[in-house]
Amino acid sequence: MAIDFFTSELPKETFGGKAHNLAQLTKTVGSVAEVPQGFAISPDEVIDENSKEVLAMTVSEVCGGYPVAVRSSAIGEDGDQFSFAGQYDTVLNVRDINELLKAIATVRESADSDRVEAYTENSGLDKTGVGVIVQTMVNSSTSGVLFTAEPIDNDTSVIFMEAVEGLGDKLVSGHASPDSYEVYKSGITKEQHCISGRPLPREEVMKMLEIGLHIEKTFGCPQDIEWAITRDIHGVRYYVLQARPLTTI
Repeated sequence: MAIDFFTSELPKETFGGKAHNLAQLTKTVGSVAEVPQGFAISPDEVIDENSKEVLAMTVSEVCGGYPVAVRSSAIGEDGDQFSFAGQYDTVLNVRDINELLKAIATVRESADSDRVEAYTENSGLDKTGVGVIVQTMVNSSTSGVLFTAEPIDNDTSVIFMEAVEGLGDKLVSGHASPDSYEVYKSGITKEQHCISGRPLPREEVMKMLEIGLHIEKTFGCPQDIEWAITRDIHGVRYYVLQARPLTTI
């Protein structure tokens, strides 16, 4: 039923673009960052009360238990032409099997939302099924998005990054004002706007630059990346939550 990122290529025609990209990242990004462990469920897989035992076992074996994050992986999402960024629902901090069943239903039902239907119609696309990915929840100290090209002016000589404290859902939903960083790919800072008053240390900005360039090279085109950083007594850890082609270029 569910297939983890490590054991399959997760073809995008079956599992959607997000799951496919995460499977590729799991195999290639390990030298610079981590991808939270997880698995994908195809759009045509029926998830109901009869799925509880298998799902519970998969969460335990693949994700190491709860909490987990549940995200969409629709056919056509995170593709070369259309991203569907922010269109489908995401459910964070899912803490047991009953919450997981509800979260999967929530993500799938968001395909019928007005915003998804409008995006699909405006893009001239056919409505498709919604796959689901379940990942180990990262309780991030800082989260954000990183574009490996400046997305307004299409400047491919720089990366553009936004960051907020804590989880990134408030940034993606527009409920937080982020700090922003624009850095030349040579490593020279072009602009920095720190609304929070707590800028990222330069070594962390440079590490995010390294991660962004690595992912851009992996996929062969400018990327739109969601990331997270955790900091504790064991040090700083960098996570890539998802990556998709930057469709504005």
